[in-house]
Amino acid sequence: MKPDVVVLNVNMPVLNGFEAAREIKAALPQSAIVILSQHADKHFVEEAKKLGVRAYVAKTKAGEALIKAIEAAVLGKDFVLFA
Repeated sequence: MKPDVVVLNVNMPVLNGFEAAREIKAALPQSAIVILSQHADKHFVEEAKKLGVRAYVAKTKAGEALIKAIEAAVLGKDFVLFA
């Protein structure tokens, strides 16, 4: 598979979202990655950006922002909403 966008959670059973993002970016650098997480913390956002994640959305904001975050990520734009 060569997805245009991948939505990951930080807390996942086998690989955490950051580890998965690292592996996805290495194998599929053209895929946009969006993190959807319960961790509403700027340190998590900074770590995600270092890995090439385009968008980071707190789960509490998912209803209002997830589609916008996905659209931005696919267009190569950054999107962050965690507060």
